[in-house]
Amino acid sequence: MKNTRVLSTTPAASLAVRLLAAAAALVTVYYRMPLPFLLLILLLSYLMWSYYWTLMSCRSTTGTSLAAQESIFAGETLTREFKFVNGWLFPLVRCGISFLLPAGLTCTGDTPQTMTRESKSGDVPATTFQLAPAWNYYTVHYVWLPEKKEFTVRLQIQAGLRGIYYLPPPHLFVGDPSGLFRGLNQVGREQYLYVFPRLKSTGELHKALDFQENNREDNFGLEDRYQAQGVRDYQLADSPKSINWYATARANSLKSNIYQRKDSQFCLVALDLCVPVQPAYALDAARFEDPNLEEAISLAAGIALFHLEQGAMTAFYTNAPLLQWKKKKDNPLPDDTSAYMNRVRPITTLDFAGGTSQAQSILKICAAIDETSRAYPEARDKLWEKIQAAPANTLIYLLRYHDPPASWENDEEYKTKRDNAAPAQFYSQQRLADLASSRVRLFNLSP
Repeated sequence: MKNTRVLSTTPAASLAVRLLAAAAALVTVYYRMPLPFLLLILLLSYLMWSYYWTLMSCRSTTGTSLAAQESIFAGETLTREFKFVNGWLFPLVRCGISFLLPAGLTCTGDTPQTMTRESKSGDVPATTFQLAPAWNYYTVHYVWLPEKKEFTVRLQIQAGLRGIYYLPPPHLFVGDPSGLFRGLNQVGREQYLYVFPRLKSTGELHKALDFQENNREDNFGLEDRYQAQGVRDYQLADSPKSINWYATARANSLKSNIYQRKDSQFCLVALDLCVPVQPAYALDAARFEDPNLEEAISLAAGIALFHLEQGAMTAFYTNAPLLQWKKKKDNPLPDDTSAYMNRVRPITTLDFAGGTSQAQSILKICAAIDETSRAYPEARDKLWEKIQAAPANTLIYLLRYHDPPASWENDEEYKTKRDNAAPAQFYSQQRLADLASSRVRLFNLSP
């Protein structure tokens, strides 16, 4: 089997000890010392037997990893299944499956085998451009597996935090009876799990967008989002503002307008995560949950998906910093924690498109947003240039969230810079009125 490796589990069986024992055996031959020579030969023979027993056991076993889901929503659970088959003529001892999971994922199993978990920190120090994740190292042990037998491990993995998670390839392992060596075989391939943000229900989204026909807005510089489609008899639940006085005068009874929302074939959702000032260096070495930011991301994704469901060609722009996984090794050991997340600051623009593929692309961008950092003012200016290029018949949703991560408040230098910065009034009514599209909605999502 490919990628078979045999590692010593104790210094007494290391390569250095074996070479030293071989050299000592040659010395005993030279000085004609039969008893020490016999003991050294027995030691080397046992070590070699244990090594090749482990190697042959590992090559005779077969492990498979069934493909798991590539994307779920935060709070959902996916099932990961491993199968371990003993194809050898002899029983296997000290065998099982081992794998790494990012600390943001929790794992449970209903297997009769013993499963252990060990917390590990990343091998890469966190910097301004890098984020070192924490890991959990899981091992499913099987003490004795008879010949020609197999066992299946089914695990439930739950993601409580939105993000992109790197799942290193799992490994099956086999030991020798004395526990001196452990053979490893890679099972399956690495995988990236996209955990999408929690989406609001239809009722919550309608409430957030003020879709109720009796709650119309006529703001300066913004086109009325509703148009009258007819009249009906006035009802107690109708707003007095909806009364049509001309129809009332003609019919001698109260009449109210029937409003219908103006639909657009083009919709642009822009998410601005700019803050006026930033600390001189990265303050967060690990990911965390920012409930207010998650609400902003959820609303932005919900609006985009709502208009995609209505058949509109939808675009998604954001200046949010993103996280991307980087690997240092192509064939890592089971407990290797050298993978890390790289902070990137692009201006992400998904052009107008429709369908399921566009929805998936929007959700993947939302999953990659870095909650430990924010966009610079220069990124806000570039985002605005993209928004200005939107066609005149586009319905634009501009969502602005300008609160920094809570940990920044502990940095005195940042607090001084923030207090001395002039208040930002970038999205003025006059600036919005200068857009080619008159159908613009601005949401200030900071509490």
